[in-house]
Amino acid sequence: MDKETWIPILTEYYNVKGDLVNRREVRELRINQGLTDNLFELKPLDDVTIEKESGQEVNFPKEISLEKAGRILGFAPYVIDNKNFKVKYQWAEIRDGKGVLLSSYTLLGEQYPLLVITQGAMPHANILSNVTKETIELGFADTEVEGKLIRFDIGGIKYMLTWQHNDIHFSCGGQLEKSELLKIPGKLVKADFKEV
Repeated sequence: MDKETWIPILTEYYNVKGDLVNRREVRELRINQGLTDNLFELKPLDDVTIEKESGQEVNFPKEISLEKAGRILGFAPYVIDNKNFKVKYQWAEIRDGKGVLLSSYTLLGEQYPLLVITQGAMPHANILSNVTKETIELGFADTEVEGKLIRFDIGGIKYMLTWQHNDIHFSCGGQLEKSELLKIPGKLVKADFKEV
């Protein structure tokens, strides 16, 4: 970052395997050299109406304990019971204090998550309208639920699943093949801790 303007002068993009795929570098940053600020104060024409659009505030996920997430959600979160994963729990606020729990499952010794599971009381999967969605039946919490399978194949994420159960919205996705991802909902169990 440039120390005065806070403009990125070096940006690197990596794929999920950690390989550098793109690098951009600004070699000579010149901004408003010798120009007065009043040149950048543009006044609208008299017959122009300006409407301000209130953008959605972005809240970055924060690490959270599973127990605290359960207290906020009002239910014991669903987890994969497997010792081969390093698990990171994060809370992502969406709006009005409501949010979702993100659980990132990384195989021991690996750098990037193999699987990310989200769960919360509100819809939270940002899915483009032009992607292909396939309706499927999933086994979850000892019952059959209807879900959507979305093919991504972007940035290491191959597929994503979304479903709803007891007014809780779930999604999972990652680097798994379709057949493996379809098994994930059936592997989820409620977290094993006392009252939330």
